[in-house]
This record gives sequence, structure tokens and C-alpha cells, in this order.
Amino acid sequence: YVTLAVALRTERDVVTAVRVALGGVGLSVVRATDAEQVVLGRVLNRDVAVEAAEAVQRQVRPPAHVGASGTYRREAARRMLGRMLLMRLPAPLYSEPREVLFWSLSQSPRL
Repeated sequence: YVTLAVALRTERDVVTAVRVALGGVGLSVVRATDAEQVVLGRVLNRDVAVEAAEAVQRQVRPPAHVGASGTYRREAARRMLGRMLLMRLPAPLYSEPREVLFWSLSQSPRL
């Protein structure tokens, strides 16, 4: 399994705080600091989501495992973060501070 947790705070659609953590891509939970830096201080849009997802794919180096290859888990992490950020695109007229916490998004190989 690959698991993902994202905590995201925006003010006037600009990301003011973000934390991204991944499970199943290392020996313990991994903070995706490269992806966090891509998102922080920017308006969340499709291009930023793709850029952050690519950053997480470059950062993580999961070891091979009986359940799934490292390549599969790196790709799963990229897709999961991209999808989660796309789900959080800002509403056009909402400008109050928002804080959203997503948990337990996971993907496992099909056996």
C-alpha cells in the first residue's frame, strides 16, 4: 500500500501552510518537503498540482517489496498527490481562510 495525508491551509486562495506525508514509500512515514515547497505561497491550480506531484515522484525512493515494486509505489505516490490537490482546487469566490485535512487515501497493487 501507498498512503497519503495532506494538511492544507489557504487564505484568499493562496496556500499559506501545507504538510504532505506518505506511507509505504520508505522504511517509515516520509514528509514530501519538495512537494510542499512547490505548493507553498502559490494559488493552487492544475499546473501547481502537476508540478507538486512530479516533485514527490522525484523525491521518494521506495525499496522493492513483495507486494509492489519501487517504481509502482513511486508512480502511485505521484498520482495520489496530484489527484488530492486537484480535489482541493479553490472555489472561485471564496476568500476566507480555509483549512482542510485529508486522510487515508491509499492505493494498493491489484493482485
